[in-house]
Amino acid sequence: RRARAAMLAHPETLSQVAAEELPPLGIEACVVAGFTRPDETGGPMRLLFGFGRSGTHARSETITMRKLPVHPLLERASRALIVLPIALEAKPLGAAVVSVVHIDGTLLEDLRDFLATVLAVSALGKRTPSAP
Repeated sequence: RRARAAMLAHPETLSQVAAEELPPLGIEACVVAGFTRPDETGGPMRLLFGFGRSGTHARSETITMRKLPVHPLLERASRALIVLPIALEAKPLGAAVVSVVHIDGTLLEDLRDFLATVLAVSALGKRTPSAP
């Protein structure tokens, strides 16, 4: 619920919410990035949110898919790193890299589905014209 509220009202707080809510689920660090141009999945991505074991939160930056798994927030991760491709229906939206204590397929699928919603809302926010 907190993540949904942050996503809609205060997207800049998603890193903080993720850092508080995901570790009890076995996710010790994560980074989430969306494609800047969904038709170019090999192109640049925008880091939207994430957190590391040290409590550090992600800052918005441009990154490539190749550099996402070696992002500094994941440096101190001591567990398995899993790359989750994020898509909504057949449209690629981005990717997440999570450091997990144990691999729970159901949890990762649920997380990926939720992240697809987050990235879709983020993309809509960029396309929606501002009110005059």
